[in-house]
Amino acid sequence: MNYSNMTATEFVTALRGIPIEADLLKAKGVSDAYIEDLKKGFNVLPKMDVSSFSTNPVLELVERYDCSMLSIGMIEFNTAIEETEDYFIFGRFEVDELAVYRLSEEIVMLELGSENVICCCACNGSSFLDAISIAAVFFQKSGLDDKIYYDEQLNIQMAEECGDAAGGEKYADFYRMMFGV
Repeated sequence: MNYSNMTATEFVTALRGIPIEADLLKAKGVSDAYIEDLKKGFNVLPKMDVSSFSTNPVLELVERYDCSMLSIGMIEFNTAIEETEDYFIFGRFEVDELAVYRLSEEIVMLELGSENVICCCACNGSSFLDAISIAAVFFQKSGLDDKIYYDEQLNIQMAEECGDAAGGEKYADFYRMMFGV
């Protein structure tokens, strides 16, 4: 499968295109408040009067768009980029930090409060956005259909597809963890 060099704007457009099927979610017992939060999260809006200086799509996403309501699996985005000597920290995976390594632009997960790399997530920001956009579509579908949610082989397949989009086998463990397989 060919993957694009996804930009921040293309990622935002892709998220807005993911259908939120409120009636099906309500039938599964999901609250109206949660459904509204989900809709708001996928309807990422531009920040006012912000110019982005980053050429990295993930950093541009956080700089130019309000991602405060966006959650994809266990991935959440910061409201601003935090900088260290070696990393640009842009989000969280559970309690750990997601960051761009300055030297290579590789996306990594860092142990909270340190610069210890737990795992590598993508070869670059564009590949990371490709991979998590695939995950977002799948998670939305699996949230509506128990057969999809509990299909271990399908979840393994989706984790592998996300790993491929992220840059290959080096990154697959992150997506296996994300999909719980």
